[in-house]
Amino acid sequence: MRVAMTQMNTRIDAELKRSGDAVLRTLGLTPSAAVRGLWAYLVREQEDPAALRRVVDPDAFGEDPSRGRAHALSSLRERYAATAAALALALALDPSTPAEVPSWDELRDAWYEERLGDEG
Repeated sequence: MRVAMTQMNTRIDAELKRSGDAVLRTLGLTPSAAVRGLWAYLVREQEDPAALRRVVDPDAFGEDPSRGRAHALSSLRERYAATAAALALALALDPSTPAEVPSWDELRDAWYEERLGDEG
């Protein structure tokens, strides 16, 4: 069965288009695929208009897109600290010797060194 197709034309800031096209290329997608994906998402999630508005126009909500990432990272750091403290307690490590359990930054740096060592 053949699906009826339609063509859409839209205006977009030239720099935003260049940047977006670059991102899509790294994902192996075309602008048309991105629009089809957005439309499918809108139809699939139509019962949650607030979520749709946040995706389509986050500025209308006064949201800084990086705020979500910053909050998630902060939350992850807090959970790591709590987990490290619980681990130190469970293993009867001396809490006055923080070097026994690596800090978040030490763990992250070790992960980067391991990854870069594998790639380099």
